[in-house]
Amino acid sequence: MSQKRQLAAIMFTDIIGYTALMGKDSQRALQLVRISKDIQKPLVEKYNGKWIKEMGDGVLAQFNTALDAVNCAIEIQKSARAELDVKLRIGIHSGDITIEDDDVYGDGVNVASRLESIADPGGIYISDAILKAIQGQSDIQTKYLGEISLKNVAYEVRTYAIQGVGLPVPDLRKVEKMPKSINTKRVFMGLAFIVLLWLGYLIYQGQFKQIGELTIEETEIDKSIAVMPFDNESDDTNNEYFVNGMMEDIRSNLSNIGDLRIISKTSTEKYRETTLSSNEIGNELMVNYLLEGTVQKLGNQVKIHARLISTENENHVWQDIYLHDITDIKEIFKIQSSIAEAIAYELEAVITPQEKELISSVLTKTAEAYDSYLMGRHIQSDFSLNNVQASLKYFERAIELDSLFAEAYTAMGISYL
Repeated sequence: MSQKRQLAAIMFTDIIGYTALMGKDSQRALQLVRISKDIQKPLVEKYNGKWIKEMGDGVLAQFNTALDAVNCAIEIQKSARAELDVKLRIGIHSGDITIEDDDVYGDGVNVASRLESIADPGGIYISDAILKAIQGQSDIQTKYLGEISLKNVAYEVRTYAIQGVGLPVPDLRKVEKMPKSINTKRVFMGLAFIVLLWLGYLIYQGQFKQIGELTIEETEIDKSIAVMPFDNESDDTNNEYFVNGMMEDIRSNLSNIGDLRIISKTSTEKYRETTLSSNEIGNELMVNYLLEGTVQKLGNQVKIHARLISTENENHVWQDIYLHDITDIKEIFKIQSSIAEAIAYELEAVITPQEKELISSVLTKTAEAYDSYLMGRHIQSDFSLNNVQASLKYFERAIELDSLFAEAYTAMGISYL
C-alpha cells in the first residue's frame, strides 16, 4: 500500500439540487452528471490537474498550483452556465494531503469540501491559503467573507469568493461569522439550548406575552409556514414516535432558516384531527403555507410524502416523495435537510452558509441512539410526571451509545427541568 504526503491545491465541485432532482427524475439527474463530467474532466486536464474521483454528483480534483485550480474553476463555471440548466458550487483549498492508492486524504481535502458546501450557487469559494498563492500572479478579483467556522475543521478559515463575469456576488449581510463554539463539544451547545427552550416556555405561558405578540405583529408572513402533524401510514401504529420525530426535526431544520417564519409545535398540535380547511387554519395561525406529510416505515425502508400548501387558494405549491433505506443513519438527516432546502428554494428564501451547515448536520452517527432519542422525546411530549421520568431512560440510552449526542443531553435537561 503506497503512501506519500505533499502540499497540493484541492478542488471540490457539486451540482446544486441533485438530491431533490434524483427523487423526481433519476434519468435527468444522471444525464446532468454525465454532462457535468464531460465539461469538467477536459478542463481539469487542460490545467494540469489530476481527476481523483467522482462522488455521486460531486468531483474531487488535485492541482500542483493554486493558480491552475482557480483558473480551472472559473472556466468550469463559465462552461456550466452555457451548457447546464443547473448550477455548480466549487470550493478550493491548498493544504497538506496524504496520497494513498490513488485517493487523497487530509486537512486540504476536508477544508475544500466544506468550502464547496457553503459556496453560493454558481460560485467559487477559496481559502486564504489559495488567495496568498495567487496574489501577484493574476488579476483575479475576490470578495472577503470573513473568518468562517467550518464543520469538522478545528480552526476558522479566512474565506473569499472569486468575483468576475457571471459569478455571484455574496451578500455580506448574510455571510456573518460563524460561532467559534461550533467545533467544541456539542454537549455545551445542548446546555445553552436548554436556556433558550426555557425562555420559549415562559413566552408560551404568557409571562412575556407582550414580547411574543410584538414579534408576530412585526414579522412578515410572506414566507410563514405551519408544520402540521404528519400522518403515520405504517402498518405498525407503534411507529408513531418515529413519525412525530421526523416531523419535529424537519420543523427544526426549517426554523434554522432565518428567512422563513415557522409556527411552534404548540400552535399546530391542536389541528391533528381537525376538519378545518387549509384556508381556515392559515387565517387562525396567520401563515401563508402549511406543510403536511405522511410517513411510512417498514423495516429499514422509510417513505415520506411532503406537501407545501398555499393557505390562500389551497393549491399544492410543492410536493415530493422520498424513499430511502435508513440502515445508514445519514440518510435520515439527508431527507430532513432535503425537504427544508426544497421548500426554501420554492419560496425563494435565502439560506446563509451558516444555516446550510446547521440543516445539513448529522446529529448522531448511531442509528440506535437516534431511535432511542426519538422514543424518549415522544414519551416526554405530554409532560406528565410519569412520562417525563420514563423518558429519561431513553435519553440515557442514547447518550450511552453516543456520548456527544447534544440533542439527547438537551432533552434529558428538559425532563429534569
